[in-house]
Amino acid sequence: HSLLEMGIDAMKIWPLDYAAEASSGYWISAEDLNKGLEPFEKIRAAVGDKMEIAAELHSLWSRPMAVKIAQALEPIKPMWVEDPVFMDHLGSIGDVARATRCPIAVGETRGSVNDFRQLFELDALSMAIMDVTWCGGVSIAKRVATMGEAYHMPVAFHDCTGPVALTVSTHLALNARNCWVQEMVRAFYYGWYGRFVTELPPVTKGMITVPPGPGLGTALQPDVKTRADVSVRRTTAADL
Repeated sequence: HSLLEMGIDAMKIWPLDYAAEASSGYWISAEDLNKGLEPFEKIRAAVGDKMEIAAELHSLWSRPMAVKIAQALEPIKPMWVEDPVFMDHLGSIGDVARATRCPIAVGETRGSVNDFRQLFELDALSMAIMDVTWCGGVSIAKRVATMGEAYHMPVAFHDCTGPVALTVSTHLALNARNCWVQEMVRAFYYGWYGRFVTELPPVTKGMITVPPGPGLGTALQPDVKTRADVSVRRTTAADL
């Protein structure tokens, strides 16, 4: 309810991860599956279709179990089922997509244009998700978004990697005409993000935009590198 009051009408949850950890993703019992479905059902019962729900599976499942879970989620009508299978065999993504009516989203842990080209060529995705810090940076993210447009593929940008990454992603999201959503971790945004940068992308009535000002519109707080509670590391080419 609090998200809807903020104008945010989509959320992502991952209540099935515990079951994957117990079996290394190769089995889920009916009891565990039903337990994992409960949060989805409670959200639907509380607010109906006013809230879109994405099911995050974190690449923790084997192909047969991912199919089982996706099919069980069909009555919920999720916005998408994300990273349903182990990512070391891309063909399994297509198998899952063909076995379910749920939209399949993949990509936040992938890197390079070629990685995403292979995903697009599966003809199995309904959404490609990128993390600008993991996919290869701004240039790669822009190329992937443009390539997605050629495949009639919507894209979304992941958030979990910090306030600078969120700001960069928001610039990219507004630039990419096929971008559907910019993710945001509410607890991070209203928690520690503001302690590290001077400005955050403003969020108003569920819509996010770039901060005012030149460049990214933000900068690190002046005391970030000197604070006792901050660990500072420097990586150079020699470290790679």
